[in-house]
Amino acid sequence: MFFIVYTIHALNMKYQQEINLKNHSGMYIGGVGKYSTFLKSEEEILDIVFFAKENKLKTWIIGDGTNTIFSENIENVFFVINKIKEIETIQEDENSILIEVGAGENWDSFVEYSIKNNYSGIEALSFIPGTVGATPIQNVGAYGVEVKDVIDSVRVFDKEKEKFHWMKNKDCEFEYRNSIFKKNPDAFIVTKVRFILSKKEPSIPNYPDIQNYFDNGSIEFATLKEIRDAIISTRKAKLLDYKEVPNCGSFFANPIVNEVELKKLKEMYPDIKEFQQQDNKFKISAGWLIDKAGLKGKSFGDIYISEKHALILCNPERKASFDNIEKAEKEIKETIKEMFGVDLLREPVICE
Repeated sequence: MFFIVYTIHALNMKYQQEINLKNHSGMYIGGVGKYSTFLKSEEEILDIVFFAKENKLKTWIIGDGTNTIFSENIENVFFVINKIKEIETIQEDENSILIEVGAGENWDSFVEYSIKNNYSGIEALSFIPGTVGATPIQNVGAYGVEVKDVIDSVRVFDKEKEKFHWMKNKDCEFEYRNSIFKKNPDAFIVTKVRFILSKKEPSIPNYPDIQNYFDNGSIEFATLKEIRDAIISTRKAKLLDYKEVPNCGSFFANPIVNEVELKKLKEMYPDIKEFQQQDNKFKISAGWLIDKAGLKGKSFGDIYISEKHALILCNPERKASFDNIEKAEKEIKETIKEMFGVDLLREPVICE
């Protein structure tokens, strides 16, 4: 009994550290958390989980926070900043390589590492902010590629079973911008991710902006670095750097509609942008919907829709509150629903 009391006291001293959550949110919105720590190895997780249980706290894992928005009135949450770092080759052959990466590694640094070593598969995901551990949670994607396409397995600490294990790709329930980890945010702590990358020549993404970069598609082959440069150039032209203008990147996911719904939309809006998916489903551009509704550049108190890209909600003066972003989201969703009959889904995660 004495040992348990002593342990709790020692952990209280270690973990009772205030954290300014604004500094851990791409949107620069949030209050102050009472408990926080840095997670640098798997060995520290048992203490973290024990402390959270004893104090009836919810654990919230933070990577770079670029896709997270915090409220100003958060209580009973233990914030854990994931800093687990490693890049290790597990196995390879002449065609591919299996690489294990710590969840706290910067995602774009890992993309750059893979390209310098001539490993293809994630070059289209260049310049996406955040950490490696966040990518399977969100199933990040861009230019026709999703991270699920190259994930072999994800190592997690299962809080219910209180043990570490590897989850194979099929067990992660990957969907468009979704996964088992996003659906159950307090069930797992992601510690490592294994990726299968290719040693074969890459293909230029078949997206208009990227094709235009390569002389309107007249160039058929490009190096990994050239493709990465094209992706970065295109993203910089459209998106805002969250360090300069606080934002969480794309605020809404592109809606998925069926063939009947698309036909109805095209009858009213022939120029609507759609991309065919599997099973006769179609992804339509959420940015196009917002722009068509006349919302691009509109302000909602201290929240603005970017003039550069209609999917970017930003906090340029760093004055916005959680209430501001909630009201902006609600008004945009209602406008799009009324005009197009389409439901928008938010991409950033909310901690409140």
